Amino acid sequence: MSVADRCALFTGASGSRTKEFEESGVRSICMTDGPNGIRGDVADCGTGHTKSLCYPSACLLACSFDRDILNTVGYYLGLDARSRGVDLVLGPAINLKRYPLCGRNFEYYSEDPCLTGELAGAFVAGIQRTTGACVKHFAVNNRENKRMSLNCIVDRCTLQETYLSSFARIVKKYRPDAIMTSYNKINGEYAGENRYSLKKVLRRDWQYDGLVISDWGAVNNIVDSIRCGLDLEMPVNDSNTEILKKSVYSGEFPEEELNAHTADLLRRLDGICGRRKDVRFDQEEAYNKLADIVAECSVLLKNEGKILPLKGKKRIGVFGELAIKPRIQGGGCANVQAYGAEDVFTAVRLRFQHCECEFSLGFAEGKNGKQAEKLVSDALAVAQNSDVCIVAMGLPESLESEGYDRKSLKVPGRQIRFLKALYQVNKNIVVMLYNGGMVCLDFEKYAKAVVECYLGGSATGAAAAKILSGDVPPAGRLAETAVRKAEDFSCCPYVAENPDVEIYGEGLFVGYKFYNSRNMKVIYPFGYGLHYGEVKYSEVEITDKKIRIHLVNTSDYDVKETVQIYVNFLDCSYARPGAELKEFRKVLVPKGGERYVEIALNSDCFEVYDYNTDSMTDYSGKAEISVRKNAREIIASRLLTIPGEKRKHYDRNTLIGELLKTPEGIEIIENKLKQYLIKAILGNFNADYLSMKNGRAIGHERFNSMMENMPLRALVNLSSGAFSNEMLNEVLEHLRESDAHG
Repeated sequence: MSVADRCALFTGASGSRTKEFEESGVRSICMTDGPNGIRGDVADCGTGHTKSLCYPSACLLACSFDRDILNTVGYYLGLDARSRGVDLVLGPAINLKRYPLCGRNFEYYSEDPCLTGELAGAFVAGIQRTTGACVKHFAVNNRENKRMSLNCIVDRCTLQETYLSSFARIVKKYRPDAIMTSYNKINGEYAGENRYSLKKVLRRDWQYDGLVISDWGAVNNIVDSIRCGLDLEMPVNDSNTEILKKSVYSGEFPEEELNAHTADLLRRLDGICGRRKDVRFDQEEAYNKLADIVAECSVLLKNEGKILPLKGKKRIGVFGELAIKPRIQGGGCANVQAYGAEDVFTAVRLRFQHCECEFSLGFAEGKNGKQAEKLVSDALAVAQNSDVCIVAMGLPESLESEGYDRKSLKVPGRQIRFLKALYQVNKNIVVMLYNGGMVCLDFEKYAKAVVECYLGGSATGAAAAKILSGDVPPAGRLAETAVRKAEDFSCCPYVAENPDVEIYGEGLFVGYKFYNSRNMKVIYPFGYGLHYGEVKYSEVEITDKKIRIHLVNTSDYDVKETVQIYVNFLDCSYARPGAELKEFRKVLVPKGGERYVEIALNSDCFEVYDYNTDSMTDYSGKAEISVRKNAREIIASRLLTIPGEKRKHYDRNTLIGELLKTPEGIEIIENKLKQYLIKAILGNFNADYLSMKNGRAIGHERFNSMMENMPLRALVNLSSGAFSNEMLNEVLEHLRESDAHG
């Protein structure tokens, strides 16, 4: 291939295809959004366009806490894509829900990196059974306002433990075919040319050898991007091809370097093409399966008097615009023309044919004044003659979309006003909530039951009928904390409405990790969810990173219980949250039956950031392991000591207090450093002035405090040279040898 052709490879051929050079054996791949279904641009793959199944959004799927469910949905999506000629699905999107008002939170999984990484990884594995998956957006894309230019300032510990952690799990366990970079800057450099996150962490530390694609239009400097590990700029951009050619001809980007990057790109594209095979996709089968999945993922938040499931009801009133115009997906690039999107009222009426089902609007967007009053009065008349009132509430699609953030946590006021009016005439109210991001649930006091349904895709209506009837009981758990007000967010002090720079000042304290650390009241904690039945934890045994649990179902319903394992690192050298989710299992416990569950915690559960090496490392020391029903409700816990090599990093700036943690260090303080410490702190060389025990001066707390916080190099500076650099190096060598030999 000529230099011009090789340079042309690094940008797309269109909005969804890469370039093809038939004479050189270079095949084109077709890619399309996204995680919710196959978009209309699939026509570019040569198969024409038909409506797609709209798959459940990640905000709902994450509530499953179930890897098998994510693998199944991913499999159907991959099969769907492959049957249409798609080589690469642009999804899943796995950025954390740091900011609950982010307009794209419907496309993200959770506020927790462990849950996000494990579930999205299973989704990737499902897709890649038939076609390629592209994980996005790498990284720190936690807002939509100014997302194309926002400079996110994040310390490296927070970056590695929180915002890169879910990517790391997926890359290391599931090897996705592709990763898409985000638009924003990370610590001053655009994500697509970021030397730290892209070149060091992704390519070097994680050894990722898959395709790295830019978000559409995100490339700032094409040469810098390629050198940092980007393979492909999307969409087509011939101007950057010209810039790349000029760089080669001028010697700025040597041809040898171009050849190496071209070889990598072609190998990665060829690997994606290698997945191609003939498949058959049964859309009806997938739809029926998804209806069960959507019902199971939904979260039962409240069920006063066990009003659900509906039994013995003769007259059912259904209310709300969302009951006849279902909210099934979020706005933006992931939006699809949906197949089979049955509305909630139709599905309920079909399922409860033995009942009298009546619909009344009650409220609607754009209806004000006398129109709105009549809607309410008509609905109240229906409610007075109903045994139970089903109210479909939530956020209109206009409030949630890629490209901009939400303004408020509140559900629109007209919905709340209607709910209050309804409550005055009939208190048997069930709220079905349809939203992409968390909303304030302070209206729950006006309902006996609340089901958080999120965005269920094409099967939304069918799933609602299954939930209400009990055919498929909801078994989801909240993947994000339900807070009382926007001011409660840990990121709130650092968020501006129209920012240029955003400082991630809350560090590791995101979501439940912040609320728990402050013992802050929330409406519902992370991991919370009820069942129609009841499961008891009969026995819990925690030994050596292994947990054994005996679950007993005392009810008349099969229950899928979510066991959650949290770890609190007690010997970490920097401030961090208390309990952190590290493992979870969804377990079916049959009605009147029991199950034993065994869970082993692997090394992934015990990784923490090491400031000295700027990398994740195995933790050793004391840790509290707890079994919980949610982030707040502890079933059992145990304190363990996690063994391992806890190598210390000793240098000129090591604090003398660090030496007090080992017998060898204490001996050095007492026998080699004492007189120089006295000179540095007290101004004289009288070694007999102080008596010491266990490395500390007896009866001189001020001396001890100053000593513990003094770096070793200060002894050279403050001893008038009596403690020399040579002596310091000898001490450091002795400390390192002692540590190496345990």
